[in-house]
Amino acid sequence: MIPFTRALIAWMIFWGQPGEKQNTEWQQYWQTYDQKLPRIYRVVKNNAFQAGESLEYKVKFGFITAGSATFQIPEIITYENRPSYRIVVKMETNGTFSTVFKVRDWITTYVDVKGLFPWYFERRIHEGSYRRHDRIDFDHYHKKAFTTKDTLDIDPYTQDTISIIYYTRVLSLSVGDKIDITNYSPNKVYHLRLEIDRREKIKVPAGTFDCYHIKPGIQPGYDEEARGQMELWVTADERKIPVQVKTDLPFGSLTMKLENYKGIAGNQLVSKP
Repeated sequence: MIPFTRALIAWMIFWGQPGEKQNTEWQQYWQTYDQKLPRIYRVVKNNAFQAGESLEYKVKFGFITAGSATFQIPEIITYENRPSYRIVVKMETNGTFSTVFKVRDWITTYVDVKGLFPWYFERRIHEGSYRRHDRIDFDHYHKKAFTTKDTLDIDPYTQDTISIIYYTRVLSLSVGDKIDITNYSPNKVYHLRLEIDRREKIKVPAGTFDCYHIKPGIQPGYDEEARGQMELWVTADERKIPVQVKTDLPFGSLTMKLENYKGIAGNQLVSKP
């Protein structure tokens, strides 16, 4: 709430000056005062992951081993005066597959430690002859996303394409749940619905694990088209570690399977027989 004296000064500035000057001074006052207002954000409990976690995946294109991917949280940094996880994702094809189609993708996102929403997202895409570089700054207080070219309106606590995975990990999941999350991919907002439709054992190079199967789709009522069909399997425990990801593409299917892990929260993963 604005203190009475400041409210009185603002009222006098607005009504005490004629013409355009009053609006200009009013706007200048509020622009200055707005910067001083305390920012109050949500707080989300997180026992799922921590700084130091590293997840390594084997990537297959159909039945062919195409390369590898890593999801890492190297450290906690300070961003926008708040502690934030620095999350780095790297995907690359191996030597054999690179002779056909070379991939060297790098993505980083800064995710607020307390609220688990993104502040900053950057990706560098190198796929064959295709190159792309995107940078996004999120202002959740004013509900804006800023790119190098555009400013877009967003819902509060909109997730980027990487932070959405980590945010999902802290949620309480049960078979039959439907979870709505807004996702911002560069230049496009998607209103996603995550459906937890079953629980099953999944075998990957790191072991065999009891998992929830999650199927993302578009929320009813939104005329949006997601690119490709995706399935996600996460461990059915408090950490919900992504064990397997499968994406159906027009030219085949891409599958990521957990191969190694370290620095995870809590006890080691227990492989099921």
